[in-house]
Amino acid sequence: MLLLPEAEIELKLDGRYKVSPQIAGAIKAVPGVVEVQAV
Repeated sequence: MLLLPEAEIELKLDGRYKVSPQIAGAIKAVPGVVEVQAV
């Protein structure tokens, strides 16, 4: 998937998942990811 640098995406998963600070940190470490939010 090619996106413009200012593009924003939202990812929703079916069900409920516990996301530890370590998992959130790993997601944020992915190249191009600027922010990770738990809602």
